[in-house]
Amino acid sequence: MDTEKLRQLEAVARLGTVIAAAEELHVSQPALSRSLARLERDLGTELLERSGRHVQISRAGKVVLEYARPILHEERLMRQALAELSGERSGISIGSIAPVPLRILVSALLAERSDLRLTTTSLEAAEVSTALLDSRIDLAIGLENDRLPAFESKFLMTERLAVSLPHGHHLAHLPEASFSDLDGETFLLQAHVGYWRAMVERAMPRSRFLVQENRDVYLELARTSQAAIFVSDAGMSNADTSGRTVVPISDAEAHPAFWLLMRADARDEVRVLFELIPQQHIVNPM
Repeated sequence: MDTEKLRQLEAVARLGTVIAAAEELHVSQPALSRSLARLERDLGTELLERSGRHVQISRAGKVVLEYARPILHEERLMRQALAELSGERSGISIGSIAPVPLRILVSALLAERSDLRLTTTSLEAAEVSTALLDSRIDLAIGLENDRLPAFESKFLMTERLAVSLPHGHHLAHLPEASFSDLDGETFLLQAHVGYWRAMVERAMPRSRFLVQENRDVYLELARTSQAAIFVSDAGMSNADTSGRTVVPISDAEAHPAFWLLMRADARDEVRVLFELIPQQHIVNPM
């Protein structure tokens, strides 16, 4: 038996279905069911009473949870203490799936508390819930579908993606373009744009993406090349768009709403920071 199986049982008890728990934990439903079955074999008792999609915790399962919850809480505190002792964790850690909301959030927090010690990290979209649940980070910037019962959340901002095209480009006359319209084009793309890179690569599978790690090289190529460039109303690129036409992208996926997320049982220091940012305090910069 390991603590991960206890964490899975706690999620099922809290959410009421294996499917919902699997979504929160970012594992497949069959994998979670197998893991829970192994826990039942390890303990020699039935922990769940199954009825269709819904499950109830058995009397034995409730006993296990009485002991499991303090264990999970102490494990989380132990990991925090060890991280702080080793110097890996100093102050407040913030993870984000996109760079611009993170930059704006950090600026807003430092404007309120200039003495804050903040560390930041980039997250894949699928990592947000797990990183918070495992206490690898204190605060997260994710999408609306990351708003789970285990978290408190508040809206931060919406970022709207557009494409910058040379004036003579065959799509430059459009008032807006869809990913379908743009699929197959060649794009110049900055590295380290988080959520956006995976999203555009998924949305336009026939397109070619010239990814640049060096910021100065990217800006020079953006100034001289005929490739399409991604821009946003919140500053995803500050490349010179003179001689170009900016065409908004119409797909809903190109207008994500970013949310600030915190564990419901976060420590007081984290909660104070979370509450420093009023609901919808960070607005679209345009």
